[in-house]
Amino acid sequence: MKTKVKIPIITCGIIFVSLFAGVILLLGGYFVFLNNNTSDIGFSLPFFKDNYENGISLMNEGKYEQALKEFEKIDSKSKNFNLANGKIYYVKGIISYKNKLMEEAFDLFNKVEKDDDVYRESQNYISKIESDPVYLYDYGVSLIKKKKYDDALSTLEKIPSDYDNFRIVKNKIKLAQGFKYYSLKQFEEAKNFLESYDDNDQYFSKDVSTKLEQANKQSNLVKNYYYVEQLSSILIEFLNCVENQSHWSADDISNHGINNLLNIKNRFDIHKKKVKYDDKLIKEYENNISKIMDSYIQRNKTFVYYANNTFNDNNYFELMYSRKRAEFEKYENNLKRILDGQLIELHEKYGQYELPED
Repeated sequence: MKTKVKIPIITCGIIFVSLFAGVILLLGGYFVFLNNNTSDIGFSLPFFKDNYENGISLMNEGKYEQALKEFEKIDSKSKNFNLANGKIYYVKGIISYKNKLMEEAFDLFNKVEKDDDVYRESQNYISKIESDPVYLYDYGVSLIKKKKYDDALSTLEKIPSDYDNFRIVKNKIKLAQGFKYYSLKQFEEAKNFLESYDDNDQYFSKDVSTKLEQANKQSNLVKNYYYVEQLSSILIEFLNCVENQSHWSADDISNHGINNLLNIKNRFDIHKKKVKYDDKLIKEYENNISKIMDSYIQRNKTFVYYANNTFNDNNYFELMYSRKRAEFEKYENNLKRILDGQLIELHEKYGQYELPED
């Protein structure tokens, strides 16, 4: 005779509930799967939200970290992928903005496309950032570090003068100006700005010190180079004047020619007095220019003297003046060779100034 086993009602209930819960979980997972996959072909189940919609809801609630996680889950094959990218830039921008990472936030908001529905809000954040003195200062300093000196200046100069820490801002403007002129090889201007820079910034102090030292050195080289070029220019002007007078009559040379040469020589002497150089080679160059100028002036005076004292006798004039002329020419040609050599040497010494690498 078989014995019937009776299962308690409570046990039956537990089994039933467990089976029902399992079915519900399976169905729920299946519907989530359907919703996430069927949304790409044009429809979704109304009682489930996909990652994009979840992200939008969380973003609107101000839960930006959670929203970011939802947007980042979206597959590249999803129709919402491009929309999610714009939201990722926007949400990351807000997170950076709230953490006072203004430069990072600025770059992120600028990546939001114009056709995105958060574009206008992104632009509002950008406007706030661009009017924030702290951001402008930090961004300006970062541009100096990147050697973008014009951009740094235009950024720092947007900060209003009534800003509490404007003294620090003004100091960084001097720094940017000094570095800018240094990069352009305008060493005197660079020195003026860098010498007035209040060195209280450890990041830039070494760079300022190095650039000041180099600016002083390079400035002297440039000064010497341009001074030599000015001397050379006056000498060329003088020699051209001499050449133009080579076929003049004695009267023309007496009335105008000698005075023209003396005027150039006087300009040279005045210019030489204004600038004092200890460089031995420059002094020798100056002295030889003076000598050749004096020689040509004296040669013209001699020409006029013999022309006036040979009674219009060309043969007698030629006999008396030719020997003197030969002496002048020999002396002047020798000085020309010396001057040419000195100019080459001066160009080699001062014309090869270069900026050291940063």
